[in-house]
Amino acid sequence: MLGDRKTQTTRLLIAILVLLTALPQWVVPAAHMGLLKATWQPLCALTKELDEVPGEALQEVMAILSKASELEKEAMMLKIYSALTESESEAKKATTVAAHMRRLAHSQRQYFMTIDAQKFLAASKASAYAKGRLDEFLQVAGSMKDSSNRGCLLAGSNQNGLKLTDGALDGVQCKNSASQVAATTRATKTITAAGISGPIHGQESSNRIQHSANECRLFGKTHANGLGHTAALENPKLVWAGGYITIDTSSGDDGKVTLTQLTPAGTQTRPEAKPWQDCIEAVGAMPTAGSPAYTNDTAVLATSESAADLFGRVQKNIEDGTLSNTKTEITAMFGDQPEVQVNKLLSNAANYQLKEKIGGKNKGTKLNEIGTAAELEAVLAAVDIKLIETRSKLIKQLNEEKQKKGGDDTTKTSETDETCQAKGTGDKCTSPCKEVEEGGKKKCTLDKEAKQTAEGAAKQEGKDGKTVDCSKLYTQEKCEKANEGQATKVCGWKGENTDGSDKSGYKCRNGSFLVKKQFALSVVSAAFVGFIEFKSSKDNTNFRLIF
Repeated sequence: MLGDRKTQTTRLLIAILVLLTALPQWVVPAAHMGLLKATWQPLCALTKELDEVPGEALQEVMAILSKASELEKEAMMLKIYSALTESESEAKKATTVAAHMRRLAHSQRQYFMTIDAQKFLAASKASAYAKGRLDEFLQVAGSMKDSSNRGCLLAGSNQNGLKLTDGALDGVQCKNSASQVAATTRATKTITAAGISGPIHGQESSNRIQHSANECRLFGKTHANGLGHTAALENPKLVWAGGYITIDTSSGDDGKVTLTQLTPAGTQTRPEAKPWQDCIEAVGAMPTAGSPAYTNDTAVLATSESAADLFGRVQKNIEDGTLSNTKTEITAMFGDQPEVQVNKLLSNAANYQLKEKIGGKNKGTKLNEIGTAAELEAVLAAVDIKLIETRSKLIKQLNEEKQKKGGDDTTKTSETDETCQAKGTGDKCTSPCKEVEEGGKKKCTLDKEAKQTAEGAAKQEGKDGKTVDCSKLYTQEKCEKANEGQATKVCGWKGENTDGSDKSGYKCRNGSFLVKKQFALSVVSAAFVGFIEFKSSKDNTNFRLIF
């Protein structure tokens, strides 16, 4: 009887010991266990998005540079148009807007090079590094599956271990490699300046993160259940996936996973999670082509400080042009609704058809049909060269006419008997000198009647040869008064177009400006007209646009 009781007691003690041995597994069921699908699946989506960040950066860079290039192309069309249009006011508008667009393009490129280029590189670098750390964990964890279906990444009704195969886990795409960079936006944008949404965070509790049975040695430091060989690892903290996964064994939590909250605040408290802190900051700060720095404000000149600065320099010859001190000049050129005038101007330039073949482009080609910047540059260069050649011809002709006419007038009004005698006889004795015979000898002497005629002509030529600058007469009364005492009408109160269609642009203009060689030269020099073909006579020069 006593022996039976001892036997029963022994059996009970053995049962209690067995129970106590198994009890720690029930109290802390998830220690050293694999990750549930709800834990690892968001990481597969995250590595895909990280792989797409450099492509999005490339797309935005291309869009930014494309904006600057388009501005320069439009500026070139305007420059060509300004040289070929017959309207002076239209040419001035085109030249001004072209300058504004080129300044914008330059400003955008400068901003990109000095500020945004570095941000794009930082985003690409940080995302690539974070992806590398994450992919390394997925590759290692995705290889930890044994024949008993234990593993570090688990799924299915039995929570069996998984093996990463062809970039997939349990039917979920989990590409742990880098793609070729292509200019495209991210399919899903969970990475922002506020953090990364999707991955869960917190410490394992009640099998929320880890399984209750299937072990994973990656999460332990001991030699029995972890990475140790014959003894436990010395470092009390294990770190995986760039600091997203940590196991702090110093407080007795060996094998229990803690997931970092991927936000600025969450990563700042964990030095090991710096790759994610850097990624959030850099990707969150990545610029876009739609940022204000890359806005084309050409259509709203009235509110553009850049345009005001340009008008100050061009129209007022000052370096401190502002919206307040250049409003008059902007309104004078583009009216009360600059956006309407600018859009019309851009349309006129884009649809302008070449009058002759030039720069390899056939007659009738519209400027907006010239597809590349290189082709527009060639046409613009050809136009500029023609203008240079025409200007040189005009300068030469004007100098010849001036020397011829000036020499004749000066000689005719300043000749004396002595200067005439010094000329000699024959062809050398020119008006107002004449050849006479005295004592059987020929000599050259002054013809007083011819001299008086020359002096009278000189007086009629704009008040003793002095021309009147009609553009400085700002009222119609002063303009018409300038014609008093002149042999021919010098000034006229009229518009730019000969048909009188631009009455709003009336001002005092040279009455015979089409025959004044000085005017022709100034127009060509300013490049506000096209190529000029001229025919000269002794008294006047006529010209017409041929392109």
